[in-house]
Amino acid sequence: MILAILGGIVALGFLREDKKTLELEKTEDIPPNFTLGEDEPDFTKPLVQEGKGALPGPTVSESSKIEVSNVKVNNFYKDAKKINSQGDILISEEKDFDIVYFPKGDEFLISILSSPFYPKRLEAEKKLLETLGISEKDACKLDVSITTPAFVNQNEAGINYGLSFCK
Repeated sequence: MILAILGGIVALGFLREDKKTLELEKTEDIPPNFTLGEDEPDFTKPLVQEGKGALPGPTVSESSKIEVSNVKVNNFYKDAKKINSQGDILISEEKDFDIVYFPKGDEFLISILSSPFYPKRLEAEKKLLETLGISEKDACKLDVSITTPAFVNQNEAGINYGLSFCK
């Protein structure tokens, strides 16, 4: 249940403006009175600032494969859409879903952002397998949660779904 709530909060942090949320692209766009709560992820800071080098955060490996939960996967850091100040990685940002990796918990979150839920879930699972370059069997070794917000799929919201092919 906590992951489902966290998933909704994080998904909202990563959503694009066309999904009726605010996303600030550059730090200079932040209003002077803007503050984040302690538990809110900061997706407003760029990973690299011009002339200042990389901001504190994860070290990005240059190798083509990395290990997550003892599974060799494609290095998704290289093609990350965003990495926030806590090191959380937006791996895939699609119209119907987002895929996020939380290195501190060694877990993936797939947020389904449109209806109908079940076909979009299958599409997101396929994208996860393709992005990571792994089989269903290896994916079942990973900690993957699939959630959806109530404003998108009221009947499926509040449930932490796993991968459909894992038993």
